Amino acid sequence: MADRVELPNLRFVLDDVRNIREHGTFDAVLCAGLLYHLDRPVAFLHPLAGVTTRLLIISTTYATEDGRELDVYQLTDELVEHEGKLGALVRGGPPGPWTAVGNRRSFWLERRHLLQTMIEAGFPIVFEQFDGLGHVVENRIIEDRLIACFVGVKPPESESDSYD
Repeated sequence: MADRVELPNLRFVLDDVRNIREHGTFDAVLCAGLLYHLDRPVAFLHPLAGVTTRLLIISTTYATEDGRELDVYQLTDELVEHEGKLGALVRGGPPGPWTAVGNRRSFWLERRHLLQTMIEAGFPIVFEQFDGLGHVVENRIIEDRLIACFVGVKPPESESDSYD
């Protein structure tokens, strides 16, 4: 892949995501399909933000206040507090498809608590991206599967560190 895209600074690392600090800093980080598998997503987002200098893109499922989660996810019926945030835990049982290596359960942050965590982690600009859906009206993935793409932006620290 690195050869095909011809990006000299591109490198790939196979490691546990919780070791992200050991791999330097990044202008942009894509966290896709991962956050909802972790048992401590807030604890993960803070170091992730620490190694991200400009842009964090998170594609994830999330918990809802009205409990719209599908039974297939096996989430708790009501929101619970975990890591100081509201969300839903994957119900007990052995580790399965909704957990990550090293944890028995996963915690899905409620949408607003996820957005607040991104802000608290150092991304004062957070928005939701929809262009990956293709036809927004016909694509029911937002309502049916509760998947969203959130983008966190860190402004430049000084004028010499502009985005130009």
